[in-house]
Parts: sequence; C-alpha cells; structure tokens
Amino acid sequence: MFDAASPSDRAGLQRAVGTLRVSYKRRDDATVLDRLHQYGSLKARFPRVERGEWTTAVTLNTSGGIAGGDRLDLSFDLAPDTRATIAAQAAERSYRAIPGSAPSVVTTRIGVAAGAACEWLPQETI
Repeated sequence: MFDAASPSDRAGLQRAVGTLRVSYKRRDDATVLDRLHQYGSLKARFPRVERGEWTTAVTLNTSGGIAGGDRLDLSFDLAPDTRATIAAQAAERSYRAIPGSAPSVVTTRIGVAAGAACEWLPQETI
C-alpha cells in the first residue's frame, strides 16, 4: 500500500545541530576546565584523573550518527602549559545523504598555545 506521507520526505527530516566549546587553563600544577559551552547534540564528559595526569575530555554526539544536512562544530583551546587528552566516546556512523540534500559538515578546531600539549584521539568513522 502506498502512503503519500513518506518518512523520508525532505521537508520533515530533522537535522542534528551541535556546538561544543571547551577551553582549559593552568591552575598551580594542574590543567583545569576554563570554559564549557554545549549546544544541541554535542556534549563532553570529564572523567576524574589522578593528580599530575593529563586532563581528559570525552566527546559525545547524541544524535545517533551523522546524516546529510547535519552541522557539528567542535572547538578546543589549551592555554599555555596545559595538557589534555580529547577522545571520542564511540565510533561515529555516517549515513548516506538523500540525493540533492545538503551535505553534512563536521568541523573540529584545536588551538594549542605555547608549551601546551594535546592528544586528539577520535574513534573511526563507520
């Protein structure tokens, strides 16, 4: 049976939009979170670390994958003499876009100041 209302109708498809902004600063001998802004489907979690260890951020995309028209924007800034590991929580699934639809755009920017160090450990894309 044919139903004119299709779940793939472009006008009705919801697109994921997410922004994640994380910055670190130095406090005494530790790297600490300076600023955090999370919007939409992008989130960050900060596991506890032992004193003297690198600070860790784990990124999450709660949209369930990346599809045509999605816009995800991640930005990390490390102040002088900070140390951070940035990792993804899981592999990211990319879905085929509907012909004629907008492309998905994922932007990642990492700013590392003098004397700072960053490990960027994203998972694979499926």
